[in-house]
Amino acid sequence: MPVIVSAVMFLYIVKVGGDFMHARMLLPALFFALLPVLLVPSGRMALPVAAIVLVWAMVCAIAMRVPYTGLSPDRIIADERTFYVDAMGVSHPTTAADYMKHYPRFPEAVRLAMLGNTHVMIYPWYDGFYYTALKPDDPAPYAVSWLNLGMSGAAMPLNGRSIDLLGLASPLAAHLELTGRGRPGHEKELDIAWLFAMYAPDHAVLPAGIDPLRVAQAKFTLTCGDENRGKLKELQDSVSEPMSWSRFWKNLTGSVERTTFRFPNDPAKAMQQVCGVTTLPPDYMKTMFTLDQKAPAGS
Repeated sequence: MPVIVSAVMFLYIVKVGGDFMHARMLLPALFFALLPVLLVPSGRMALPVAAIVLVWAMVCAIAMRVPYTGLSPDRIIADERTFYVDAMGVSHPTTAADYMKHYPRFPEAVRLAMLGNTHVMIYPWYDGFYYTALKPDDPAPYAVSWLNLGMSGAAMPLNGRSIDLLGLASPLAAHLELTGRGRPGHEKELDIAWLFAMYAPDHAVLPAGIDPLRVAQAKFTLTCGDENRGKLKELQDSVSEPMSWSRFWKNLTGSVERTTFRFPNDPAKAMQQVCGVTTLPPDYMKTMFTLDQKAPAGS
């Protein structure tokens, strides 16, 4: 049985694209495959085999490492530790304090935004960081969206909100249509219009360069009624509604449909596919968003 479980797990990891930090996600499959071997009594061959494995491990570590240039030559595997050592100038970044103190720009931008504001969402846009008000019913005092989910979590208070736009942790991003291969877990990133559609209030002031029409299309697509059940709204409900027997049953029976569901990242195309319409309802834009430049949170 462990070998079967190992094979299924291995095939699943390969099917979804693997991992961008070498073989990290294959380790559970490896350990399952080794379980039967661990029950075999050691004999005279144990020492030679251990020696061979040790020598091969040293060869891999010394001679078969991917040269670090930010990413591997095919831009699939990343040396994350070296990236952060280079970015922060810290030889051994092992604590959250290392990242919050030494990582460029992001921690300071969050600190400045939180210093003079409450109930705002902080996010990167072009070459700076900006903030926009959160929805009135959002219980979080602050929210932040940043590529590094662990770092955004460390920057927030315990009752704050850490928002991921990548398919690594965002249910919506995970269900985007895959348009190209790249670093696993980083191939799908929500258009920033979805961020405002989910977390910004009506009449929110948007930074220059963000199209209010795209944000309105995304917002409409997230809530377009009965035609949307089992799609975007049901997808959000499955991870955000309070757990109950009813919710548990819906999650269980709807798992296959949700797992296979994909939608375009472009809000206009998503609105057409999910809601079956190509134009917004009359006057919908008037109640949505205002285009204006917002003071940056930091640089």
